[in-house]
Amino acid sequence: MERKSDSKLIENLFRKRDLLLAGNDDHKQIRPVLLILGGGMRGASGIGAVYALHLLGLQDVFDVVVGISTGAGISACFLSGEETARRGAAIYYEDLAQGFIDVMRDPITDIDFVERVVRTGRKRVDPEAIHSARSEFFVCVTDHHDVTPVLLDAKRATPDIITAVKASMAIPGFYNRTVQVNGRQYVDGSVNPFPIRRVLELFNPTDMLVIANCTEESGRDREPNLIEKALNLYFMRNVPNTLRTMWTSRYERWARGLAQFRALTHVHTGILWSPTQIEMLTSDPEKLRYASERAVEETFRSFGQKPPAFSLL
Repeated sequence: MERKSDSKLIENLFRKRDLLLAGNDDHKQIRPVLLILGGGMRGASGIGAVYALHLLGLQDVFDVVVGISTGAGISACFLSGEETARRGAAIYYEDLAQGFIDVMRDPITDIDFVERVVRTGRKRVDPEAIHSARSEFFVCVTDHHDVTPVLLDAKRATPDIITAVKASMAIPGFYNRTVQVNGRQYVDGSVNPFPIRRVLELFNPTDMLVIANCTEESGRDREPNLIEKALNLYFMRNVPNTLRTMWTSRYERWARGLAQFRALTHVHTGILWSPTQIEMLTSDPEKLRYASERAVEETFRSFGQKPPAFSLL
């Protein structure tokens, strides 16, 4: 996974880890944020990256973790612990590859199925572990009423954390339902796909690591391909005009967010790109597993370390 960062970011993350382990309050001078972006099935790469962060001993260094869409689910796996992060990769190539996407179905994606996977069974996330994690946890959602982006405090969300994560993944048109959290109706957070300004305003980080869930090449040119355009045209036909316009133009805001991120001078930054190209609706289990495995290896290399022996499910 290619790294675009200054070396101070990596130095600070490991220094924060060591200070925390030593019980030294100087760690408070380093305020890292982990931002995990959306990308549908491209999240198979992001889950490999966060598993690598566990193996690197960096699971507790981020003061705040922010997840968007599939990034919200990845964040929940990350904060649930190392074993959940490891098993989370299999959610993509074992579960989602089979039951999440059906282009002959309306809606095309089944977010309720995703919810069942993360609530039950051996790959479930652990809400108690998330609550106990030292990191704050926020998910990006979109208010269905006025189409404004909102960062929800997932640990304090009602009815629970998993519902907040589900709201962040409720893709307009492709799921066709809103999700109620804290008494409001929300849809997918990727309407605002790279909320760099809001993150800076709320959390004032000294350091920020972004997991992009796309390759650097696709990050430069994020225009929807012909298949995406056709799917958008059909499945979003009943979505309110304002929301439909915001969703279909999200790539422009993604590019602006990336430009703003790269222009930062007062924050040490790094971005982990996916090491292999997969698409938002990829359902090939072998490709998805390969993306997760490569992401583990490339994350280690990005941090200047040799990848260890590891095994996914």
